[in-house]
Amino acid sequence: MRSKFSLLSAVIVGIGALLPRIAFAHCPLCTVGAGLAVVFAAWIGVSVGTIGIFLGAFAVALGLWAARAIHAPWRHLAHWIFPVLSFVLTVLPILPLAREYTSFGVYITGSYGSLLNRTYLVNILLLGSIVGGIATLIAPFISQQVTRWCDRRFPYQGILILFLLLLFIAIATEFLR
Repeated sequence: MRSKFSLLSAVIVGIGALLPRIAFAHCPLCTVGAGLAVVFAAWIGVSVGTIGIFLGAFAVALGLWAARAIHAPWRHLAHWIFPVLSFVLTVLPILPLAREYTSFGVYITGSYGSLLNRTYLVNILLLGSIVGGIATLIAPFISQQVTRWCDRRFPYQGILILFLLLLFIAIATEFLR
């Protein structure tokens, strides 16, 4: 009797493990995994800006995915809060691993050192992450325009457009460095 119960328990747990569930997850393990991917990609020679593009896209996509699972009256706010929160919780802990900076000058008015007349340093990983996050937010609108232009959607249109957009930006970034 005991072995039948054990077998039945194992089958139920196995079936339960295979059934899809809604996951509300943004764990430190994901952030560490993304950080290790950043270190490995930099080690094999990919520029930090390009790594940032895909890291930012990953973070925003993860936040948008989690926001779709929310069924609450404030759901429309979740589509903005979750991607920003996911971006902050994924990208900011990884910034100390990438210590490459670029500078840009703002020389509009005032004496040097004032807010509108100084040179600013920006972490390249952060800049690339912001670009990748914005590309992830823009891709659905591009997909809508393609649907209007073709009068139909093709299989995997959204993800294909996002990937091609990110790939185009990454290739442009690699050639600009």
